[in-house]
Amino acid sequence: CVAGRSMSSSPVLCGALINILAENNIEKDNIVVWERSERELERAGYPVNREGRGPKIIANDTPGIGYHNDFSVFGTVGSLVTRVLTDRVDYHVNFPILKDHSIAGLSGGLKNFYGAVHNPNKYHDPNCNPYAADMYCLPEIKRKNKLTIMDCFRIQYNGGPSFRSKYALDSNIILMSEDPVALDTVALELLENHRKLNGLDSLKDAGRYPEYLVTAADDEHKLGVHDKKYIEKVELMV
Repeated sequence: CVAGRSMSSSPVLCGALINILAENNIEKDNIVVWERSERELERAGYPVNREGRGPKIIANDTPGIGYHNDFSVFGTVGSLVTRVLTDRVDYHVNFPILKDHSIAGLSGGLKNFYGAVHNPNKYHDPNCNPYAADMYCLPEIKRKNKLTIMDCFRIQYNGGPSFRSKYALDSNIILMSEDPVALDTVALELLENHRKLNGLDSLKDAGRYPEYLVTAADDEHKLGVHDKKYIEKVELMV
């Protein structure tokens, strides 16, 4: 939700996901929607609900949440993880949007977890590699995140992470996968296609290729598949 209502995960899609979970015997009172800050939630159209009925809509800065006291470590990453993940939820669905990022190249599923730790500013150069891959391997994230659903109804192919209307376009696509690397790889292809159609350099030529996806698929991380010839895409028209 960092870019505000114009370029954040859709509250409408989030509400649909909540209804699907409720139809599958998960009580709405037990569902948590969360972000880095309550201010960002409100700006993106998510009214904060700390203790009321229905889904809890909270943030890392909600009183009583904050970050776990013990550092979580993997590779180059050592961070305090939000108590939403450590204490409040048993299973997690990652719900990013698809946009360009001025440093990472791609702001998608793996990069979305920068909002889960207390020190994301430490993990950006060079192009967030290997940090984005290492962060997903933190036990609280890797163990609990079961699914990634990416909102591609609006894609921003340049100028991110802030909203830049001249580089944003509407789409009718939702990406969904249990493999976070494969999903980000397909999202990257979409992003690159729109850059090409609009006369922009590829992210590689621009010096911003998300190499962290290659790292995430290596033998140390084993988070998923990055090689497109091994990714099966199933397209459903609704």
